[in-house]
Amino acid sequence: MIGSRADGRLRRAALAALMALTAGTAWAQTVKPLPLAPPTSLLGTPGEAPAEPEATAPAAPDEDIRIEGLEAVAPEAVGTLGPSDGGLGIDMWQGTDRALVETLLPRLPSPVTGRVAHDLARRLLLTTAKAPVGEARGDTSLVALRAERLAALGDVAPADRLLAASSRRLEHAAEARVSIRLRLLQYDFAGACTEVSTAALPFDDAFAQQVLVFCQALNGEAEQVSFGLDLLRDLGEAPDPAFARLVEGLANEAPPDEAPAVASALNLAVLHAAGKPVPAGYAAARDPAILRTVALTANVPDEARLIATQRAEAAGAIDTAALGQRLAAIELAADEMADPLAAATPERGVRALALLYLAARSEVVPAARAEVLRRLWQLARELDAYPGAARLGAPLLVDMAPAAELAWAAGDMARVLLATGQPDAALDWYRAAQREAPFDPEAATIDVDLWPLMRLAHGTSPEPEVAAAPRDVASAEAVTETVEATASDVATTEVAVAPLVEEDVPWSDARLVAWLDARADAEAVAAGRQADLLAGLFGAFRDPAGDAAWRALLNSAVGWEGASAPSAVSLGMGRAATAGRVAETILLALIVLGEDGLAGLNPAALKLAIEALVQVGLTEEARALAVEAALAAGL
Repeated sequence: MIGSRADGRLRRAALAALMALTAGTAWAQTVKPLPLAPPTSLLGTPGEAPAEPEATAPAAPDEDIRIEGLEAVAPEAVGTLGPSDGGLGIDMWQGTDRALVETLLPRLPSPVTGRVAHDLARRLLLTTAKAPVGEARGDTSLVALRAERLAALGDVAPADRLLAASSRRLEHAAEARVSIRLRLLQYDFAGACTEVSTAALPFDDAFAQQVLVFCQALNGEAEQVSFGLDLLRDLGEAPDPAFARLVEGLANEAPPDEAPAVASALNLAVLHAAGKPVPAGYAAARDPAILRTVALTANVPDEARLIATQRAEAAGAIDTAALGQRLAAIELAADEMADPLAAATPERGVRALALLYLAARSEVVPAARAEVLRRLWQLARELDAYPGAARLGAPLLVDMAPAAELAWAAGDMARVLLATGQPDAALDWYRAAQREAPFDPEAATIDVDLWPLMRLAHGTSPEPEVAAAPRDVASAEAVTETVEATASDVATTEVAVAPLVEEDVPWSDARLVAWLDARADAEAVAAGRQADLLAGLFGAFRDPAGDAAWRALLNSAVGWEGASAPSAVSLGMGRAATAGRVAETILLALIVLGEDGLAGLNPAALKLAIEALVQVGLTEEARALAVEAALAAGL
């Protein structure tokens, strides 16, 4: 037994020495000519790498490390967003303890709930800001944590730029791992191989060793590949058998026709290098970065690629234009296009959405286009794909005026414009329905239905309370006490109310009661949840509901038995907002919002999140979130 253990140690030492020697290879000079760099085309031939949608790119690289007011650039202060382009300010972490940030950042949901939350998350992670005060836990890197969360959101290029701004990207193991994964997700094999051979990574790092084996396979070094796989097994990190067979076959220029079961950046890279198709099952991955790569890779079954594109767009990992391109590339039968309204059935799934989208694009008569779009959005709700369908259809409304003859479509048009961040254009359609309401019962119904949404979008917001200077938090223990504060502490926190001014959509108790009356025959639980949600949203903005209107809301809300107790995280969020700790408030709000969708979110937690955002001066974002939540709830 002793001899066996000694032999094992000697074998591992010898293999480690060999791998370390191999890692010193100048990969940029020795890798065989392969399609290592991402091409520029989005919809190319099989085997093409994903191209980056430009619409989501942050600030130009030459602004990446600008930190005004600092004498020197601290390693963890780097970012790509300043105050002029959406950044949250150099002092956004002031008063927040580093230990809390290190605990909470890994808990940032992926994907986040909705586009408003996604935008807040990107701004939080990309802002150039001083690091929070406190000792780091071991060798923790806030840059690595931020880049990893950006990648988890599917923001591959922004994460890449953030790491590029770091002066120690290849000197810090955690930053290097994230950077290598980003190279793989973009099929930049030369970059990945160069980084894995030069970064400060321990030889027993299983991920790095697997990447190194892949790089050796690219270079046709079959013997080193075999040794590398043995080393991984000796380290107790046996690779997926399909991965092992693929890299061995790749090294011998004869990769087998199989694929690893798990969708990962490395497995996608190996399949791409081997010229093998990506399994359709990879489109079911939850990771937005994986979905993005599958969606932008040509060598994927058409149906799976379309599903991946739709899910990646929903997560914010690619822009809506990419989804439109994929839908436009679907081959549709002549009989389908002859009568798209009849052919687009729920059973056809995403294909039916493509049919309606293409039909709407081809229509030039406003009333006909409105009818097709209405059906598109109705079907999208049935398929749980409404936000993406709204973003697809919104550009088709640009040349459609809210005229009297289209008042019947005003409800759908206004909701889509609200969903895509165009509240002023939505107000025009609401006004069109109001003008026709005295003469048209359908327009009158739309007028009643839209009022809560329009009030949320256009009401007067309370001015944020001017907070005292942020308190310094002495220790992680003090932060823990803050997060675990009692509910009564938050219940007594009030937001100052600004005097009301003339509004586009003034408050009306009568309109609220009319909206509730219109839902009197609806299913009790659904109606109750909507009423409870509205009570929280209106309350968050301190809307002046009278006693009769409030009693009507309460009577409707009691039909829903949702949980209402705020969690410790919600309470900590309220305390952070009261103290003016902006970044901490946003981070906790994103955790409260979660990753399972606004439709099922606890109204009490949503109310607290909106109030917290208002209190730290993010009122516009808070209103957009409120509208997004109301739409998700079916209003």
